[in-house]
Parts: sequence; C-alpha cells; structure tokens
Amino acid sequence: SVHVVPLTEDGTPELASSVKKLLSLKVFYFSWSPSPSDRWDLTRPASKQTNGPISSNDTFIWNSYLMMSFNQFNISTSDWLVELLCGFVEEKIAYCGSSQVRVCVVVS
Repeated sequence: SVHVVPLTEDGTPELASSVKKLLSLKVFYFSWSPSPSDRWDLTRPASKQTNGPISSNDTFIWNSYLMMSFNQFNISTSDWLVELLCGFVEEKIAYCGSSQVRVCVVVS
C-alpha cells in the first residue's frame, strides 16, 4: 500500500495522487537503507554485491535521467533520491511427474 504525506500545507493533491497511482502499479522496485553500506544494488546479481560504494548499472535505473541532471553539477543525490527499477518479476512452479521445477521470469 502506498501513502503520500504532503511536506507543505499547500501540497498539490493532483500531483500527490498521480505519484500514488504510479507507485501503486507494483512494477517499481527499490532498495533503501539509512546506512549506504546496507543498500542492495538491484541492478546486479547477489553474487556481485559489494560492501563499498554502489555504482549501479544505469541501463536498468528508471529515473537515471533525473539523476544525471544533478550529477553533472556534482550534486549528490544518494541521501534523498532513490534509484527506481521498473519491471516485472514472477515465479512459477512446473511439475513433471514427481519432479518440480521453479522458473522465475524477470523483465526490466
């Protein structure tokens, strides 16, 4: 469930409603933690995760163009802008006799 909390008294309800609809589509994924070292880079497999600074693969970041605008002026967005991935994940179980196979489809 998505809840939008306006930061000002004269917040724009139309914009908040649009953002809520967008996030409610359940196609956006992100990883966030107060500690940067605890954040997962969802653009990389678990075996390639590091404990150091994250350098995501921008190919999969939905809002990378927004982030580039700030980065070209050396404005750090790591504390206030979350990288969003847009895609689809589904897992299915297939049976063949007594054998079971799990198939996971990831589309980004």
